[in-house]
Amino acid sequence: MNYYIKIKTGFFKTSTYRFVVKKSLIELIPEKEEDKISIKEGDIASMLLRKKDNLYVEFILYEGVISGIILDVWDFQNVFKLLKENIDKNIIYEED
Repeated sequence: MNYYIKIKTGFFKTSTYRFVVKKSLIELIPEKEEDKISIKEGDIASMLLRKKDNLYVEFILYEGVISGIILDVWDFQNVFKLLKENIDKNIIYEED
């Protein structure tokens, strides 16, 4: 399943990336000419998924935070399961 995520990349700027989860690795592959973002499991302190109208995601890294909204996803639990099965870190899941 392909997911897309809109990441905050500046004060008033967002960019869309393809969201790929592999064993011990999250890759954010840009739609445009920006650099690919690879997040290794060892760089992640924890993750937050918050379901409102959209699915908000926050990757709390040891050297910063990457946050955004996963686009066009209806099965929120599937994203949680995908992360839980592949990334061995604490995931906080909230529903409003």
